Amino acid sequence: MTHPAVLPATPDRTAISRDRFSEATAGHQMQVLHDDGLYRHLRFRNPDRGEYWYDLITAPGTLTITGDMGDFLFRRVEDMFDFFGSRNTTINGHYWAQKVVAGTTHEFDAELYKQNLTQEFFDVVGNLSHADRDDLWSDIEWQLFTAESTESAHAAMNEWSDSRMPLEDSFEIEVTSLSTTFLWCCWAIVTGIAKYRDAQQA
Repeated sequence: MTHPAVLPATPDRTAISRDRFSEATAGHQMQVLHDDGLYRHLRFRNPDRGEYWYDLITAPGTLTITGDMGDFLFRRVEDMFDFFGSRNTTINGHYWAQKVVAGTTHEFDAELYKQNLTQEFFDVVGNLSHADRDDLWSDIEWQLFTAESTESAHAAMNEWSDSRMPLEDSFEIEVTSLSTTFLWCCWAIVTGIAKYRDAQQA
């Protein structure tokens, strides 16, 4: 099997999650269930159907998002609406994930895992014959690329014993990314806050 000539690109999860959020919530409306200083409860949903609804709930020092796409609790500053910004047009997923005290922010990323292993292959391929390159790549696809979870990826790398491409520091190879659910919820937060601020000024 012929090995790749260039490093594969990994999808832009932030952009993909933004587009999916925009499409899924195009008909959403905001309902203010409670609004008393830092104590807020806002609901966002399409009145004609229930899918992809979410609530934003704040108390001093915390913000919770809950709904069809998951549940996350953030803790950072007194007014968490200020933390996320009034009218952000982008998100800061990696930094915001550090402020999550409840909820799973990362998931197995098969594309990232394969990209990082392909880079390991590129690092050694110059020292190999053409036959060895193709043989090594075949083994990589057969023994490593079949992993379907974080656990199975680490297990596959730990069991790898081909001296042509040592994986002695496999624990340093990234196999997870911010989850699509978490990124979706980040977009939901900034969009919801912007709608709330706009309603306040109307």
